[in-house]
Amino acid sequence: MIVDAKKAIENWPEWRISCLVLIVSTASLVPVWLHYDIISRDGAFQYIPVARLYLEGDFLGALSKPQLPLYPMLMAVFSWLTGINMELSGRLISAISFILAALGVYKVAGLVFKNRWISLLAVLFFVSNKELLARSVDCLKESLLILLVIWGNYLILKAIDRKRQTLKIHLFLGAFLLLFGSMVRMTSMFFVMAWLAIWVFRKRQGQVLRITVLCIPVLAFLLFLLLRPGASIFTRKGFALPALISCWSGVWPMLGSSVNVIRDFFATGNYLPVLFGFLGLYYLGRNVYYVHLSLSLAIFFIVLSIMPWISDRYFLAPLVWMYPLSAYGVERALTQVSRPIKVLAILTIVLCPLVWANKAMRPPDADRLARKEAGVWILTHTSKCSALVTNRDRLAFYAKARFIPLDRSTGIEKDLGLCIAIDTMLGDGSAVKSELDGMGIKPDMKFRTIYVYLPSHNGRVHLLKDGY
Repeated sequence: MIVDAKKAIENWPEWRISCLVLIVSTASLVPVWLHYDIISRDGAFQYIPVARLYLEGDFLGALSKPQLPLYPMLMAVFSWLTGINMELSGRLISAISFILAALGVYKVAGLVFKNRWISLLAVLFFVSNKELLARSVDCLKESLLILLVIWGNYLILKAIDRKRQTLKIHLFLGAFLLLFGSMVRMTSMFFVMAWLAIWVFRKRQGQVLRITVLCIPVLAFLLFLLLRPGASIFTRKGFALPALISCWSGVWPMLGSSVNVIRDFFATGNYLPVLFGFLGLYYLGRNVYYVHLSLSLAIFFIVLSIMPWISDRYFLAPLVWMYPLSAYGVERALTQVSRPIKVLAILTIVLCPLVWANKAMRPPDADRLARKEAGVWILTHTSKCSALVTNRDRLAFYAKARFIPLDRSTGIEKDLGLCIAIDTMLGDGSAVKSELDGMGIKPDMKFRTIYVYLPSHNGRVHLLKDGY
């Protein structure tokens, strides 16, 4: 039966397989979407405020913010077209990007390996990545970056495929998508740098000229950095090169950091698919995909080993670019490698649905949901909560109030008209709650460990903050 199903799928037209990939990737995301709890901090306090500026027509104000512009700009456009709120707009952009990126992974693997089962296996690795699933239902830009990177690289690969005529339009569109990706996260330029290295060293004839053409703008940029290290461009995210350079503390600290980078790379990509990705590097012939992937991984490894502020999200783009090779490594192990490695390859495939289910079927965190419920309750039960004193910042986001951190408190005063929301799960919240209890002040509402005190006109006591 399995053999018959395999033959049937192999005989399907390509458009039908593409539809299957879109359906599977959508289905893989639905449970995670339904189990979503609250917005990420970056979404609440970085992307949405900038998107609101775009929506209000304040383009100069939005562009002056340190956040790169594409994701919040798309959020504003999506919200303007559909009328839905910013949080849902950002989440939908991420989810749609995830689904289309899954199709891109399938196309890349098909182009490189000409094997439909390797392509589908690469998609399996993609849709079972827990980190990517979580970020693709939140108001975050990782899925959009991966969409632009995977399709940009695919189009460039297609343009230089040795079995085809050079397709200049594909080359142009691929480069455009990667450069567009740099408006989401500057790590997109690492893939551009790898392609430029291939272009420079692809043949000896004219190599000096190509090196010169490449070095002129690079040297000009470095000269500008040397002369104007405090220029406003270097305060933007992704362009903070002076801060990155200042992080360099020598070879030995970098080597110590590189161990953490390797560990986090394997953990973020799911250990076995990453292992088979490196096994695939060993077995794969030296084609363009092999060279570009190797260069991209080397650039990421060097830069992330220097950076002290890395996050798991930074590994997602190179991991997704590696998944077609991981699928090739598994397929090679199943057909041509020793029995122990073959068993490990089978285990890799079997564990993917289990890894996915562990993330997708996990119910939302009740304590995190309580923060959202408390914020929404505050919003609907008072029109005077222009500012919220709290030790949970996203409470203020859902209450649509200015966030005043609880740890700025200097004392207790009357009739300030401020809302207070205290989470006693945190130590500072417990201390303030005990103080209020000792004064005989009762909360207006409780959400699990969160206690809400609304403004009052009858002498209710509220916290006084520095500068407010």
